[in-house]
Amino acid sequence: DLDRDLDRDLDRDLDRDLDRDLDRDLDRDLDKTIHLYLKDDVSERSERQRLRDMTSNFSGLSDTPATFSGLSDTPATIIEKTIPQKEGQRNNCIFNLARGLKFNCGLQDDTFTNLEKHVRAWHSKSKPVIRTMPFADTWSDFIRAWKYAEVPLGVDSVVEAFQEARCMALDGCLPAVSTRYDSDAVRLLVGVCAILGGLRSSHVFFLSSHKAAEYVADKTPTQILRYLEMLCADEILTLVEKGNQKKANRYKWNGNKTVDQ
Repeated sequence: DLDRDLDRDLDRDLDRDLDRDLDRDLDRDLDKTIHLYLKDDVSERSERQRLRDMTSNFSGLSDTPATFSGLSDTPATIIEKTIPQKEGQRNNCIFNLARGLKFNCGLQDDTFTNLEKHVRAWHSKSKPVIRTMPFADTWSDFIRAWKYAEVPLGVDSVVEAFQEARCMALDGCLPAVSTRYDSDAVRLLVGVCAILGGLRSSHVFFLSSHKAAEYVADKTPTQILRYLEMLCADEILTLVEKGNQKKANRYKWNGNKTVDQ
């Protein structure tokens, strides 16, 4: 009986010790798992915050993807918005008229036959400023502007592209070619170029280093220009036309082709 009681007590003590050791090991493993999870979560949040900080120079950028969809305007409203107020504004106003009719009014699928009446109305209202210029000149300029109109009136394509690229960076879905670079600023710039290049079938777009520098923290226009030159040297971009004080450089996006190769 004494031996049996002793064995029972020993078994009970051993079971208790084993349970205690097991609980301690489980608690330690759980603590380690929680620590690693929190560490990963902090790292991810830190990465996202770092990307946000990189573009914090421009308060207009948000975490919501940009959209290039049309707005809700009538042709009459667009005509009133784009009437030139003084000499020298005619060409720009015609271009804005094309943007407004094409995107804001949703007329991108209309024929030139249907669009002509709106252009005639604009021409008639603009005569006090453009004076004796014939309608044929206005009409031919509008047809050319229609071809190059890329975004809605009232939308800055560069701002929208930076906002879209910022969201892509936060979601980790920038163009594959951007992984060639270890600089957040360069990767963001690659995303911007991809978005701007995707607006037209020719993949050609304008981008000013001065304007781009406004949206990337701690980068000067000179640094942005060097990055763009680097992207050209790496054949991700092609410099189509060198700009001047009034016009930005014109580039062509080759990034998709670079990845395919």
